[in-house]
Amino acid sequence: MNNTQTFSISVPLPSIAYEYAKQFEVEQATSQKGKQVYLNTLAVYAVHSFLQLMDIATDISQGNSWHPVSRRFHDVADLVLPEFGSLECRPVLTDDKIIFLPKEVTEDRIGVVAVLFEENLDQVHILGFTPANAAGLLPQEIEVSQLQPLENLLDELEKVAALKSSFANTSSQVSDNTHFLQIQATDITQNLAIVNLSQWLQNLVDASWQTVEEVFGREKAYLIFATRSAQLSQRIVRAQQISLGTLATDEELALVIAVVSKVAQEREIILQVHPTRTNILPPGLQSIVLDTNGNILLQIEAKNADNKIQLKIGGRPGEQFKLKIVLGEASFTKDFVI
Repeated sequence: MNNTQTFSISVPLPSIAYEYAKQFEVEQATSQKGKQVYLNTLAVYAVHSFLQLMDIATDISQGNSWHPVSRRFHDVADLVLPEFGSLECRPVLTDDKIIFLPKEVTEDRIGVVAVLFEENLDQVHILGFTPANAAGLLPQEIEVSQLQPLENLLDELEKVAALKSSFANTSSQVSDNTHFLQIQATDITQNLAIVNLSQWLQNLVDASWQTVEEVFGREKAYLIFATRSAQLSQRIVRAQQISLGTLATDEELALVIAVVSKVAQEREIILQVHPTRTNILPPGLQSIVLDTNGNILLQIEAKNADNKIQLKIGGRPGEQFKLKIVLGEASFTKDFVI
């Protein structure tokens, strides 16, 4: 640890950093997870503050660490640099000799910045930097004593900027000849379009989404979703028949989504998959929720005799996620924004 402290930089943390950290902490299910999120949040804010001093633009709200679903289910401490990519900002305690990185944060990162926390949390020390390797991957274990000086981070950002500039010049030459690739198939465009779920609460629903009664019939609709609720006026339920592109499942599945308005702009999203022609789902059918980087947030698989599978997520307007329904090699994917 002493070797790295010779080039560490002390960064004072403003009160807003602690407010964010406390807010994110209390959202967690356990005190252990809350502590993890608390330190991750402060580490991200410390690196954000340091880069701001260096006149390097950051967008702290765009990282997975600022996404309520991502930080709830993953150990993430990423900071987005719009001109470069993402940095992982890992908290380090005074007795730590090794920095352990979860596997999900070892990809899609420029590198990792280590942030030392001492007993007094009114300021932290940015210890050093480890870049991703030539394949764009970070190791899962990093010795604190082997961290590189922070000036190497600035050198790495210069390299990334140079590569992006070179790629942009090449891409502009290619783009002049790619107009013929425009997709005009209505079905494909509709499937790729992002679905705004908050608009549903304002009765702005695309025609491709039907009522439960329209998809399942009046008699079965009552069993699909328990719509009797004191919050009925704050909930909307819609359904859509889906195809995985196989003859075995064509038009035999339906996606049912409920959007529930909670307090303080919070939304609860309930995602169900039902059979439409039989009483049970195909065993092995999976429903998967992913974040915008393709990381799995939630996942469930149909067992023998399951008549539905369901996932629940929470979030605020503007947050995005992807739903993927998979059976073997076949799949259906839809993008959503809360």
